[in-house]
Amino acid sequence: KWMSSIAYAAPKDGGNDYVYVNAKGVVHDIWYGIVEPSGYQALRVRRASFADIGQSGGLVLYFTCRLLPEYVSFANIEIIELPRIASDAIGYYAQPCKTNLWNHGSHGAGVWNVVAGENLIYDKAQMEINEPPWLNGGSFTWPIPNAWRIVGDEATTNVFCSTDQRFELDVDGTTRLSKFNYVGERQTNGTYRSWRAY
Repeated sequence: KWMSSIAYAAPKDGGNDYVYVNAKGVVHDIWYGIVEPSGYQALRVRRASFADIGQSGGLVLYFTCRLLPEYVSFANIEIIELPRIASDAIGYYAQPCKTNLWNHGSHGAGVWNVVAGENLIYDKAQMEINEPPWLNGGSFTWPIPNAWRIVGDEATTNVFCSTDQRFELDVDGTTRLSKFNYVGERQTNGTYRSWRAY
């Protein structure tokens, strides 16, 4: 005979919890651990460019990442890159006409994304075209706190790790874009490549 079922909602924070079950007078305590996301593992990176020969920048890195730890299913959570403003801009990027680039919130951060099957996250890092003159080059970094919440739970945001997205420009127009320990580089002759930094 089928019995009615009771859905149990686990606590939202990591730690230990248990389920108390009384089945026909037999009592069972079932203990289990609750695990929160701890970081990202970049599985694949694909690069592309939208710049013409002679232009600087115009580089894109497309990432497929896994939310860690991989032995836990995060099917009911969503993640966000919290918007922050770069504070380390130098050279080309420190010009008053480039301050619009400092705010990550104006360039894709601040949007909740549901975690896909197998804890996969899809991310895009992009460097805009750098108009000459390139001065003596320059750089800046977006600090990116990453947070999670139960899908639709607007009251809770839990920061679980931080990543950086860095932009570098050389005096000859060569650019480098880095995130998740990967670096993408593009030269003004159209040559571009990517590699794992460490």
